[in-house]
Amino acid sequence: MDNYADYWTDPVNGNDDNNNGLIDESVKFIVALADIGQPYSCSQWGNQGINGIPVIIEDTGTIFNWLHDDYNAYPTYAVLDHEMRVADKPWPYGSTNNLIQTLYENCENAGLCGATDSDEDGLSGIDDNCPSDYNPDQTDIDSDGIGDVCDDCLNSAGDLNSDGLINITDIVSTVNIVLNGGMSSSQYLDCEKLNADFNSDGIINILDIIQIVNIILGNSPQNCHCSGQGYDLEKSEGIAKVSFITDGNDLKIEINGTHAFSGIQFGLKSENIEISILDNSHIKIESNFNNGTNNIIAYSLLNQPFDSKKAIFTLTNGLNLNPKDISIIVGDTHGFEMKLVKSNEVSVFQNGPHIFELNSVYPNPFNPTTEISFSIPVEGHITLIAYNTNGQQVDIIFDGYQELGLHSYSWNAGRLPSGIYYIKLSDGINQQFEKAILLK
Repeated sequence: MDNYADYWTDPVNGNDDNNNGLIDESVKFIVALADIGQPYSCSQWGNQGINGIPVIIEDTGTIFNWLHDDYNAYPTYAVLDHEMRVADKPWPYGSTNNLIQTLYENCENAGLCGATDSDEDGLSGIDDNCPSDYNPDQTDIDSDGIGDVCDDCLNSAGDLNSDGLINITDIVSTVNIVLNGGMSSSQYLDCEKLNADFNSDGIINILDIIQIVNIILGNSPQNCHCSGQGYDLEKSEGIAKVSFITDGNDLKIEINGTHAFSGIQFGLKSENIEISILDNSHIKIESNFNNGTNNIIAYSLLNQPFDSKKAIFTLTNGLNLNPKDISIIVGDTHGFEMKLVKSNEVSVFQNGPHIFELNSVYPNPFNPTTEISFSIPVEGHITLIAYNTNGQQVDIIFDGYQELGLHSYSWNAGRLPSGIYYIKLSDGINQQFEKAILLK
């Protein structure tokens, strides 16, 4: 029985007409037991044969009569056709492939098995990309194997409402998705969010808005020279210097770009903050507080860049905001993200992905050597010094000039006794400590 079931469920040995991994799902295998508790449990019976086959049912007599023949005192095998008539009761089971094939063909002719043209469009099985919907032309705009007639999502970047057009409606929808949490927004369908992610980076933000605007305006993402102020990004990397400046109870954010930029997105962990911009009357500002974040975007529907590659925003009553907690994305006129160099009134605290940070001491505890990694946002003189719990300097791990970026140094504390030590990273302005435990 298992071998026979394997034949009808293994496309290697037969024809997988429905392209579903089975020769045909219309062929079923059933085990009927008069008492499913004796002599073995149902789970024991179910563990026999192919996973999921046969189906075990409790029989009160009907199927027993199907299976019973005149030559054996015990039930045998029964082969039923599509009308539930017993076609044969072979014993021992033997080979009945020809019989099953004949019965299957009869079932196909009756329109009950195999690849049937249920929607009467002249196509069936794997040849019909909408088996249940009349679709003779098999149109599939997004080439996902599902015909447009029955496709719930036309995977077309920028076309959020799947109307075959990319226009202002799609920009408005993308803006609203960004303001309501992006990919995590529960207010929009997965299909809408998929199409809003124009650059396919898994995130919906100001960069997607700029690129969709460019498509509508007919600007190539590679050669967008909007208002004559665009730049060829293949020549140099776009950098935006972001300065945070306190002004009474307000916080000003000044952005200066090496390239023309036309969109900015902020994320603030504060709801009651008003934001305004100096000059740049062509820039539209929209905001929405969602799940603890005040999402703010500033952009141009015509992709016009900020005046003189500069923008100054004022966050009213934003004095107590921590600049390190404010997320910022700056998009150039191509819709490409610009590298950010962030500074306050004292120093640069972030340069691209690099911040002033003593990242790790590993292993920790250690004996007697451990690796200390850190990053700095600007080049300059730094020190890496070890102290004991009394605040006494016990070792100078590094003292000298470093380029910006990630760095790592090995510290051998073999001459020191077991105990707790503190590693201090300093650049003369900023400093951070990390505890290290030496166990000998």
